[in-house]
Amino acid sequence: MKAAYREGRLERIKNTKNKLEAEQELAWKCLHKKENEFYRHIDNDHEKKMLHEEVQLLNRICLSLTIRCSVLAYQEADGHKQLEQMKQAGKKSDTTTTQEHLAKISLQAHNGPPFVTKTLRAAFSIEGEMLRVLE
Repeated sequence: MKAAYREGRLERIKNTKNKLEAEQELAWKCLHKKENEFYRHIDNDHEKKMLHEEVQLLNRICLSLTIRCSVLAYQEADGHKQLEQMKQAGKKSDTTTTQEHLAKISLQAHNGPPFVTKTLRAAFSIEGEMLRVLE
């Protein structure tokens, strides 16, 4: 069951990545066109300023799409790695991951009364120092 879920998730990641890559390619083409137009434009400061704004916006869009594609490429590679590990280990049943286990331990360590007390004491001491400085 876990492997089937991961394979479905991997397929959704691939589809999303392919769509974003197509959008990214289109955005890069538009950016290239606007940059060429901007650098060839000499007259009329108002028009050049508007072109500059358009180039900046397209640049931010390209950056955002590039980051999204990179994250999806990482998730895809990680998904392939996890599926391969599951196949090699012969595990197809539900198992707890190391990250989930570490998160539980971390929550137990940081939710206890000593941690809360220490945090409150530190906050009160900082507030007291700030009040002394203000007086």
